Amino acid sequence: MKRCQKFVGTALGQGAKALVCKVKGNGVNQHVLAILAADQQADLSQLASHIGGLRASLASPAEVDELTGCVFGAIPPFQLPSKTQNWLPTLYSSNDLMKSPSMQVCWINPLFWKTADYLRIAQPELSISAALRN
Repeated sequence: MKRCQKFVGTALGQGAKALVCKVKGNGVNQHVLAILAADQQADLSQLASHIGGLRASLASPAEVDELTGCVFGAIPPFQLPSKTQNWLPTLYSSNDLMKSPSMQVCWINPLFWKTADYLRIAQPELSISAALRN
C-alpha cells in the first residue's frame, strides 16, 4: 500500500481501503464492508460491538471473491450486488481526499474524490472513530 501511495503521489492517509468483515454472535450473522483510511487499522471487536455482534473477523479470500467478485486490494468502497443481503457500508474515517482502493492493483489512473462527494454518493453509515487503531 505504501509503495502504491508513493507511486500515485499522495499521503498514505489519503488512500482508502475496503475490508470485507464477518460479524457474528448475539443473533447477528452478516458481512460488513468497512471503509477506512489506508493508514488505519480496524478494531474488529469494536466493529462487532457497533453492529451488535460478539465477534468480527476478516472474510476469507474465497468469501471476498464470492461476495464482491474482487480480490483483496481491489475492493471498491461501494455496496456491491451480492448473494448476501446484509451489506452495511461503514465509513470509519473521512479525509479531505480519498483514492479509490479499487485502483491499488493496477496503479493506472487512480480515481480521486473529495470525501464529501463520497459520502453523498455512497451514503455509508458513519461509525464511531473509536473503531480505529493507529
